[in-house]
Amino acid sequence: ESAVKAKSERRPQKTFSGSEIFQALLAGREEEAANILINAYLQGASLTEIFDRLLAPALRQIGELWFNGDISIAQEHLASRVTFTA
Repeated sequence: ESAVKAKSERRPQKTFSGSEIFQALLAGREEEAANILINAYLQGASLTEIFDRLLAPALRQIGELWFNGDISIAQEHLASRVTFTA
């Protein structure tokens, strides 16, 4: 009975809108995230612009989703790891 109750109390999988980098980080797609960052750099964005305009907003949104309980801590950790490796 408790297993059935626990399963029925799980939240449905949510979909989130956001930038390409946000989606790549949240999904754990390292290669895609790296390509987005590299392309921004090759198109003339400075490292400061890349951090301030791409990464910071995406990570802020991911942090807010975690804080509000919309994503798990595992999803937040995955996004953070992808950020470091991309």
